[in-house]
Amino acid sequence: MSGKTVFVTVGTTRFDALVNYVASTPFRDELVRKGFTRLVVQHGSTPPPPPSPFHPSLETMYYSYKPDLQPDILSADLVISHAGSGTILETLTAGKAMLVVANATLMDHHQTDLALELHAQGHLVYCGDNVEKIVDALRDLDFAKLRKDGKGNFTKGTNVGGLVRVILEEIAS
Repeated sequence: MSGKTVFVTVGTTRFDALVNYVASTPFRDELVRKGFTRLVVQHGSTPPPPPSPFHPSLETMYYSYKPDLQPDILSADLVISHAGSGTILETLTAGKAMLVVANATLMDHHQTDLALELHAQGHLVYCGDNVEKIVDALRDLDFAKLRKDGKGNFTKGTNVGGLVRVILEEIAS
């Protein structure tokens, strides 16, 4: 199946709300409306959701872990992720559009601080810690408004040093 791909990742954490939400009918319907034909979900330690109703226009694949997520990031047109600094850095330096939701169950708020700053800089779309805002963000998503480099890649090569500085400052604090 050809077309646009969304990659959803929770990294090494458990993020039940995100994994279960991306299996929902409203989310999947909005993906199809936006022209996506493939959904790949890395669910980490969250159990995979029960099978969703068949959606003839959306190929879906789930897995828990892989040694390297970069191939999935590189093949995606959009990455939806927890706000982990490693995932954000890898996705943005790969030049991919990104939608981020913070995992409210984590004790440390560094994810929120990092996502807010990068959203303010125009590098990604931040949905706060409410997964139900993802559909609205998808509906309103305008790829043209996200920061791009001269070759049309989302943030690849665009102030990557600044991104690294923000991420390192957040990790250190």
